[in-house]
Amino acid sequence: MTNTLSDQAIATRDRAKWARRLATTLTAAEDAARLLRYAEKLEAQAVDLDRRAMEGG
Repeated sequence: MTNTLSDQAIATRDRAKWARRLATTLTAAEDAARLLRYAEKLEAQAVDLDRRAMEGG
C-alpha cells in the first residue's frame, strides 16, 4: 500500500503544479486566486499522503 500512497502523493503534486501554471495564464485575478487556493489544498493532501505512506498505512 505504501507505493500506492506515494504514487497518489506524486499525482496530487502534479495536479498542484498544473493548477499553479494555469493560474499564471488567467487574466481574472479572482480565478487565479481560486486556482492557487486549490493548489495549496492539493499540496496539503500530498503531504498527508506522504505521511501516511511513511507510516506504512
